[in-house]
Amino acid sequence: MISSGADIVWVSKMLGHKDVSITLKVYTKFIQENEKIRFKKIEEMGTKMGTFLKDI
Repeated sequence: MISSGADIVWVSKMLGHKDVSITLKVYTKFIQENEKIRFKKIEEMGTKMGTFLKDI
């Protein structure tokens, strides 16, 4: 679900984990993304943060 774009916090709650760090510790090894997709997501986050910070 995480690889498909589901919110990590929601997934963690649905699995009954106390917090997201447990979910990541257990399932990170199963999340498969190639480098190109990973860098695109990081770039998009930076763009969103820049827009957010301009509005403050």
